[in-house]
Amino acid sequence: MTPRIVLHLGAPKTGSTYVQQRLAANRERLRERGVFFPRLPEVAAMAGNAKLLATALAGKPSPSFARAFPAIDVSRLDPAAVARRLIADWRPNDEALLLSAENLRPRHAPLLRALLPASAEVQPVLLIRRQDDWVDSYFNQLTKTGDIHESVAAFVERLCGSTDERFCRPDWLDHVEAWEAAFGSCAVIFYDEVKDRLFEAFWQSARLPSCDLADVAPVQESIDIFQLGYLLAGRTHSHAEFLARRAAAAAASARLGLTPRRHSVLGKAERIELKAAFAESNARLLARLGRGADFGLLNIDTEADLDLGAFLAGAEFSDFRRAADALLAAPAAI
Repeated sequence: MTPRIVLHLGAPKTGSTYVQQRLAANRERLRERGVFFPRLPEVAAMAGNAKLLATALAGKPSPSFARAFPAIDVSRLDPAAVARRLIADWRPNDEALLLSAENLRPRHAPLLRALLPASAEVQPVLLIRRQDDWVDSYFNQLTKTGDIHESVAAFVERLCGSTDERFCRPDWLDHVEAWEAAFGSCAVIFYDEVKDRLFEAFWQSARLPSCDLADVAPVQESIDIFQLGYLLAGRTHSHAEFLARRAAAAAASARLGLTPRRHSVLGKAERIELKAAFAESNARLLARLGRGADFGLLNIDTEADLDLGAFLAGAEFSDFRRAADALLAAPAAI
């Protein structure tokens, strides 16, 4: 039996946490069925079991990682040592090894190939989604966690033109080419096609043995437009201040009985910028995958559904902001 490794690469905001939590909840069952999902005890709280390896390859932690694991000095991490620990208890003749981390970047592909056993067949699996929907969700998450505090326009400009690997750049062709070059193949799943059967689609693409696994509750990470607007509208000087502001926003939403609303915060200009940056590579990727006729899968919408500036200046948000400000000034009332 050829040793086999599956790499679940994310991307971020394509249901990665749900997949990872379901895998973690079924570790014993998986191993009984020939799939090993290792965990490193010092970072067991992370959903992805290989995020420490990805962080070691990057050489710099995200703000969220640094806050969650202050005792880990990433500058001292040896990626090879982390990889050895992940595969130490793997039985390659009897089971597949499954590693999951949505913070792996294209440049990590050849580095990771060198760290994994040369005799193993490695199957990368990447989930992708249309860049406008993806960027909107990614921006929401990073704002909610306090990893960024900037306008959506600045964030889009960063993703379109930067090589800053702290954030995932959604040129999916670049990702696929890098993983194919390193490992010979990369399975691609379109999130919008499978979001109602996400785990099953991942499992099928990974070509793992049939396995009846207990489900877990879906993960809801986004915040509604009122809370997002409140975080964008106020500058904080420490993470503690940011957390107080986020708590006040959540409490105000509950107090006012607001129906949660999710709107895209991407304006027309940001959408046009995304289309200019990624439309050509999207077309090339679809052609490469034999999906050229399905251009709608990655056809970036240039029409905005919300004028964020007008919303933040409107009466409804002003009422919300006053309520949140009052709760921020009296935290005992939260």
